[in-house]
Amino acid sequence: MPRRHPKKPPKDLDLSRNLRILADLESPLDPTTLFCQSGPVELEVGTGKGMFLTSVTSASPDRNFLGIEVSAGYARMAA
Repeated sequence: MPRRHPKKPPKDLDLSRNLRILADLESPLDPTTLFCQSGPVELEVGTGKGMFLTSVTSASPDRNFLGIEVSAGYARMAA
C-alpha cells in the first residue's frame, strides 16, 4: 500500500519557531544560536518531510537537530 501524502500546513500557520530562511540569517551562521538548550548539533541535509528528524529527536532529547531542505514546500511540512 503506498504512503499517503501528509497534509500541507495551513498557509496562515506560524512556523517561525521552527522554520528559518537562509537569506534571513546572519553569516556566518552559528547553529548554537538557533536552539534553547546547549548540546551537540546534528545536521541533516535533505530533510524532506521531516520524518527522520521527528523520530530521532524523540530518541535523543539531549542533542539539537538542524535540518536543511531546498524545497520550500517540504521545509514547511517538516517545520
